Amino acid sequence: RLPVGGAEFGHVELAEQRRLKAGIFAEQLRRLGGVDREVTVEAAADESPDGLGWRTRARFSVAPGGRLAMHPHRSEDLIPVQEMPLASAAINALKLWDVDFTGAGRVEVAAPAAGGPPLVLLIPSEGTHPRTLARIASEVGAAADPGAAETVSVAAWDPESHELTRLRGRTWAREQAAGHEYRVTGAGFWQIHRSAPETLVQAVLQGLEIQPGERAADLFAGAGLFTAPLAA
Repeated sequence: RLPVGGAEFGHVELAEQRRLKAGIFAEQLRRLGGVDREVTVEAAADESPDGLGWRTRARFSVAPGGRLAMHPHRSEDLIPVQEMPLASAAINALKLWDVDFTGAGRVEVAAPAAGGPPLVLLIPSEGTHPRTLARIASEVGAAADPGAAETVSVAAWDPESHELTRLRGRTWAREQAAGHEYRVTGAGFWQIHRSAPETLVQAVLQGLEIQPGERAADLFAGAGLFTAPLAA
């Protein structure tokens, strides 16, 4: 296994991965917060036994020749990828490794945990013609498994101008957590792990025990993951 795409611990047994991560978190608490506390990393409620298939978001570079690629840990090299074991089945069903992404500098993909239509976001290389982006969008639809091909959306995103261009379907992904729905697109952030939004919201609500009439400030609101439940 190659240590790419956040998989630096991919060669380590799952129990040891969690022990290592617990040690990292405990060290951060001591160094940054002055808190000496034993930490245990537990599996999410719906975690698979092998610890794979949990990412609802993936970000890729594009290698010469147009194939999706990732950087090894602490390296500028590009390694083409043919599957994403950490990604959800919905992302792998898009078969994006079969698409020629020549003309795109980066590719980001989101597959909502609740099963909504996935979104493929193209960040074009400088000077890429709109016809090239339309060709990529067509190939994305053709490469995907039949069920995914019917619903996949493709959009182009310019991080400098924040311009979003619809190429296929819609320009956003619909996410759900704690009884609220969110539209996420472009520079919008959403938790990567399929169980993280619900788990984190419940932890915040239980920790604050906020009561009607009290005030709360979400100082890094993002898509509003915590804001909407707190306001409700």
